[in-house]
Amino acid sequence: MPNTVRQEKSGTASSAIRAAVFSGALIVLLCGPLLLFCSERCGVNLPSWLTSADASYLAGGSQEVDFLGQCNIEGVLSGNLRDAVEAEVGNYVPTKAIALVVNAGIQRFAIGASNAAFGWPCYPSSFGSTDLFVPGQEAIVKWPREGKSSEVDGLTNFSESVESIAKRHGEISFVSYVVARSEASSANPARALVGRDFTATDAAGLMGKTMTDTVVITNDPASLSEYYRLYFKSDHHWRAEGAVDAYNRLAGILHKASIPEDVKKVEGPLYSGSYARNSLCLIEDIPTQLSCDFSSIELVRGEESQSGNDHIRYRDASMDNKHWYFYDLFYDPFTSARGTGEGKLLLVSDSFGFSLIRPLATGFSELNCSRALQADASTEESLEDMIDEFEPDVVLFVADPGNYATFCDRNPQFFN
Repeated sequence: MPNTVRQEKSGTASSAIRAAVFSGALIVLLCGPLLLFCSERCGVNLPSWLTSADASYLAGGSQEVDFLGQCNIEGVLSGNLRDAVEAEVGNYVPTKAIALVVNAGIQRFAIGASNAAFGWPCYPSSFGSTDLFVPGQEAIVKWPREGKSSEVDGLTNFSESVESIAKRHGEISFVSYVVARSEASSANPARALVGRDFTATDAAGLMGKTMTDTVVITNDPASLSEYYRLYFKSDHHWRAEGAVDAYNRLAGILHKASIPEDVKKVEGPLYSGSYARNSLCLIEDIPTQLSCDFSSIELVRGEESQSGNDHIRYRDASMDNKHWYFYDLFYDPFTSARGTGEGKLLLVSDSFGFSLIRPLATGFSELNCSRALQADASTEESLEDMIDEFEPDVVLFVADPGNYATFCDRNPQFFN
């Protein structure tokens, strides 16, 4: 009888401990956002992994919330106040970055397990994602371009607009470089799954047929190994190796001296670019830079200038920003450069052109740069005005097919 009593007491104690632990965990879980909010407002320094700081770099991370702006009758009736509250609470979920990455990893594991029966070379990085994981390369690619009529029309519109200006300026050389980022790459392993194939080679061919007074070139690697020699696995941009490959191809056309293709590792953390952030698949690249001496080049933006060997924004950035935004920090979008070559160049590009500024400055004495081709960019300038102002010997366009296709819609006055 005493043994039975002791067993009952022991069982009761164990149940109480389990209930207390479960209740404590539940309280921490439910009150976690409030505790985290209060801690940050009180200036308590917490590790970034415990707060929402790391999540701010990832897809589904921190959101900008206008909470007070929705505290009205309209906000209540429309549901905007409820959404704002949910978003604000979500900004203070402890270890949110870890939760996001682990959740996506579990989904990717399940998808990969089911893919064992089919053997596809790539599959979604999580359920419903358009980011595709390539297990053979430990890389992320985007779903391939399919050559929709709107894209073909946009490329044609851009080409016809350039051609009309090129005919009026026979003294200027016009060149377009078509970037083969993963959506437009022939090496994209999902390309066999799309209904209509449309690569950077196809885009360059379409543009070249219209722009008879403009040289159109591309380098569209046929294999994944060659593609990833030139491009990051975690990002859509090209590596230093891809930038120098593009420059040397351009140099051959523009009768400029090529530069060495030797690279060296950048001192700093590994790089997880936009594909890694958006897919929540934290692939890392080793960032490299060209070994060339660019010290004789002066890079200018407004009142700011620096030597071509300097990368001040990257040098002064935090380790986290260096890890997540290497390309944006290392290749600062300068507006002009004073080079060591001969002649003047007008560069109109998206972000791929930023890493070409230093190599191009070895071939020209003066560069002027416009980032109007970037997907989210627009300008009030016109090409004719820039030609009048800068008097270039060469006008160079550098962008991926998608940014060429949407350019005229974003900048309708540019070619007027």
